[in-house]
Amino acid sequence: MAGGANHQGDTSYIAVVDQQRNAISFTPSLHSTFGSKMVLGNLGFILNCRGDYYSLVPGHANALEPGKRPRSTLQSTLVMKDNKLFLVTGSPGGDDQCMRTMQTLLNIVEFGMDVQQAIEAPRWSTRSFPSSPFPHTMYPGELSVEDRISQSVRADLVRRGHRLIVNGPWTMGSSAAIMVDPVSGTLSAGADPRVSAQALAW
Repeated sequence: MAGGANHQGDTSYIAVVDQQRNAISFTPSLHSTFGSKMVLGNLGFILNCRGDYYSLVPGHANALEPGKRPRSTLQSTLVMKDNKLFLVTGSPGGDDQCMRTMQTLLNIVEFGMDVQQAIEAPRWSTRSFPSSPFPHTMYPGELSVEDRISQSVRADLVRRGHRLIVNGPWTMGSSAAIMVDPVSGTLSAGADPRVSAQALAW
C-alpha cells in the first residue's frame, strides 16, 4: 500500500499516574525506522539499533568494548518532592530529548508555570556536542530557537557568538507531563500542541 507519509522517527513518550499515585514514564523506541531491521526469532519484535551510539575511537569514554552499554538519549523522568511524586515527564526526539525535558522541568520549578504552560513555552536546542548516532557529527556554536523567542533575546544570543537558527513558532519537538499538586494531590496533565499529542483522564 502506497501513501504520502513522511516518517520522521519511531520514538514515543507515554506518562501515566494512577489513583494511588503509582507512575510510569515510558519512552519506547527502536531509534530509527524499523530499528536494526532484525526480528527476534519468531517472537515478532524488532531489535533497536542503538549500537551506532558507540564510538569506534579506542579509549573514548563511549568506546565499543565488551561489557559496555552505549550512551542513550532515552530519559523518561520521574521527579520527587518531599518523598512524594511531583512530576512525570519526557519527550521523544533523539539528542533533543534531554533539552526538552530539562526546559519543561525548569519552566515549572524555576519559572512557576503550570504543566501546560511549561510544555508550550518557546523552545531552544543546540547541536554543539557530538551527536549520539554515528558519525557523531557536531555543529559548534549552533543554537536553534522557535521564533516566539523575542527578537531582543535572539539578537543578544548572536552578540554572544551563537550561530542562530530561527525555526517556526511551534516546530521544536514533542513533550508531555503529569504534575501532582503537592498540597491537594490534584493531577494536572499537559500535552504538546506541536504534535498530535493528548492528555487524558478517567
